[in-house]
Amino acid sequence: MQKRAVFKSISWVVFQVVFIALIGILVGDRTPAQNPINIGGLRPIINSGHGSNVYALNYSLDGKRLITTSSDNTIRIWDIQKGKEIRLIETGEDNITGIFAQSEAVVVGAFGNRLVLWSTKTGRRIYSSNVAVRRVSDIYVSPDSSLLALGADGDLLLWDVKKRKVLRKIKEPTKKEPSVYFLSFSPDSTRVFFEHAGQIYIDDAKTGQRISSFKAEGDPMSFGMSADGNTIASGGGIDVNADFWDVRTEKLIKSITPSKGTQIGSIAFSPDGKRLTLLETHHRLRLLEAGSYRVIKDLGSEAEVLYSAVFSPDGSTFATTSLNGVIKIWDARNGDLIKSFQKRTAEITTFDISHDGSNLAFGADGGGIHLLDLTGQKKNRITKISSSEIQYLSFFPGGELGSIAAGDEREENNFKYTVEYFQPLKRKRYSRFETSIFYLGFRFSQTGAFVAVVDPGKKIMVWDVRKSERVRTFDFETEMIPAFAVSPNGKRFATSESNETAQLKIWDIATGRLLKSFDEESLFQDMIFSKDGRLLAAVDDEDNLVLFDMVRFTKLQQIKLGTPYFDERDTFTDFHFSPDQKYIASMDFQLKIKIWDINTGRQIKIKVLPEWVRFRENAVVTRINGRMIVAKAEYGGIRLSDADTGKSLASLTFFKGNNWAVTTPDGRFDASEGAFENIHFLDRKRIRDVRAKSLTNFDQGLLQKVLRFRN
Repeated sequence: MQKRAVFKSISWVVFQVVFIALIGILVGDRTPAQNPINIGGLRPIINSGHGSNVYALNYSLDGKRLITTSSDNTIRIWDIQKGKEIRLIETGEDNITGIFAQSEAVVVGAFGNRLVLWSTKTGRRIYSSNVAVRRVSDIYVSPDSSLLALGADGDLLLWDVKKRKVLRKIKEPTKKEPSVYFLSFSPDSTRVFFEHAGQIYIDDAKTGQRISSFKAEGDPMSFGMSADGNTIASGGGIDVNADFWDVRTEKLIKSITPSKGTQIGSIAFSPDGKRLTLLETHHRLRLLEAGSYRVIKDLGSEAEVLYSAVFSPDGSTFATTSLNGVIKIWDARNGDLIKSFQKRTAEITTFDISHDGSNLAFGADGGGIHLLDLTGQKKNRITKISSSEIQYLSFFPGGELGSIAAGDEREENNFKYTVEYFQPLKRKRYSRFETSIFYLGFRFSQTGAFVAVVDPGKKIMVWDVRKSERVRTFDFETEMIPAFAVSPNGKRFATSESNETAQLKIWDIATGRLLKSFDEESLFQDMIFSKDGRLLAAVDDEDNLVLFDMVRFTKLQQIKLGTPYFDERDTFTDFHFSPDQKYIASMDFQLKIKIWDINTGRQIKIKVLPEWVRFRENAVVTRINGRMIVAKAEYGGIRLSDADTGKSLASLTFFKGNNWAVTTPDGRFDASEGAFENIHFLDRKRIRDVRAKSLTNFDQGLLQKVLRFRN
């Protein structure tokens, strides 16, 4: 009896487990998994469109798709009818010279002196080879897709697409200009047209023999050819006409004058021979009737065209790129806008993280200071606390936030700016005042209590931010003051000046008296006081970090940083003193952090960054829950990584309407309710639309887990 009872008990338990399991299968689990994984190989991506300038685009051969590339290091393929992105190719490089659909399966690009081909079916790189030149300046595919013409270093290379090799190099009669520009083929692919050193040449594409050449007006900046191959157009420099030439007679047919002070940047003929577009450098676009050159529609500058207009294969539409990442498609008959592929993300203009790691503040295109609670206590809501056009913001040790917002333009490079200083969490504003700032020249003290701004007329004004009072105005005889700093207590002011020699000057703010002048071999590009004002660190344009004693007014140490101060994007090195002022940390534009001993000038070898390290300029580096975090602005958002290991942790993307999404390298994601429509999933290279919350790699509270506010 006991055995039978035990058997019945076990059977009943098993029945309950199976029944509950069946119910779970039928109903489905409505809660996200606690330990999500990337199911089915789907990788979440943000459907943001291009995050930066779209500088190359073309139609597919059937006219149903657009292929675009941008400095965000991606190639994107768009379904025109559906109006959405269907494929993403991450190139890892942003120097694509040209992009063309050689067939439905190939996209062509040039990186420096490399020629690269991708498959649009798989998104994989299928060919990459160096071209025997220093730099490819232009690239064009023949109408029959058999040849590529590459302009490079004063030569023209003809490249066989099928054989994937250079057929011939056509030498030019002059080497006064470094490159061949503005290539084009005749409609039957038998002739190649190009410009070099102000001369237009026509060569036989098969033999390379010269057919004819003639001189263009000015220095041509654009080049185009009619569909029948009988008309060539060229546009020159500032205030130079767009000229149209008859290829057969080599005679000028028509000249069109650009707007005053501009030049023709692009000329495009439609394949059906009915239309042409003229783009000026100030983004004015005109649609004309080919042959009569009658203006059908002047789109003006509202088209926001950046580089060029490209016609569809049948000539019925044309597409344009813009400075803000927007792609537009227009009706070639009347110039009306048909469709627009809008950028979905909010462009981050400036950001900072509070010293306790609890809040992130950022400025975005469209204006305003936006505050995101990183702890999750406010359910990751983004709060807009200002509507001004923010140029700069920074958190200070006490939780205060200082910001500078743009106002109305008063004269060239001279704007009225609004300076605000407040406690964002307490919604308490300490001060708000307006001042003129020349070329955005300003510097907050480390506490944010003081700010120095460059005013037109060789003046620098020092303001007490809390009191909204101007405490001192310094007049200078020189216009070259590349660096200046205010001590945290507002008593000292340091400037780097160029008179007959480079000088570092230390001033008393209360009296305006010069306290000390140091003669230097080169100008300083940046400088910062220590927290107590006893030390000053300055970096010169020879990449030396020089340390000064502000009590004895002596030079303490000169340290060779070993890294260029500026890079090509004008980002620069940042510095931070240790609390005991025995060490100073530097971070270069590649985000490499070094610790230096102030007494010896030697670099200290460390495995883990000390707790006192914090940076604000090229990236925000701050400690959050025991781990040093690097936050770096990227297209449409911020990338978070571990400062000690370099490991990528997460990408935070912001959308218009105060929505956000976060993704991690292992495929997990989370988002605000309004952002789920912008999350697509990459199956290899193909974008798939699925119900985001149904996937097990949806991880609610992901940002707090990454930052260790939650387990």
